[in-house]
Amino acid sequence: MPSSKLVHATKTQALSAHLSDLAHKLGPGAKLPTMQQLSEQLGISVMTLNRALSELEAQNIILRKQGSGTYVSETLGQKSVALIYERQLIGATASPFGELLLSEAGRRAKDHDEKFSIYFSEPSTNGLPVHDDLIEDLKSRKLSGLLLLSQRGAAVNWLLKQKLPLVSLSYRPTTPYRVRIGHAQTA
Repeated sequence: MPSSKLVHATKTQALSAHLSDLAHKLGPGAKLPTMQQLSEQLGISVMTLNRALSELEAQNIILRKQGSGTYVSETLGQKSVALIYERQLIGATASPFGELLLSEAGRRAKDHDEKFSIYFSEPSTNGLPVHDDLIEDLKSRKLSGLLLLSQRGAAVNWLLKQKLPLVSLSYRPTTPYRVRIGHAQTA
């Protein structure tokens, strides 16, 4: 019995990959064929098709609208970058670097039709080393990459496990890709 589940999961994954390719070919906002049409064209059951579509919906590749149909997500292919920073690094008493970083990141996102989100580098309410909002967006696969301006080692280690591109702007080498910031001493 366990082997049939494995075969079925493989079939669903293959179908998800096929439908994802179709969504990318059709482009953002396009309407997919109906469930009945897809089921007949692909020779698969509606139940298997529904599982594959649910997988794609969770990945924000498609959007199902009750009574209207299934559509390719309007944000398909859009990059979404998150800046994670400690509160004290950006603000009136902080370095002007933080304000410049926010301004330039926002400008770049707008110029390249990207989404730019900002999160505080603070522990969640359930004990994880990053904020609840960031955890939710990572779970729902809304982010394409992370820019980290934090020294919190636990947060860095947890974020590295998320398998997203991560660039760290920090004093110490904590991630594979980083920008080291050096300060000259002033009198």
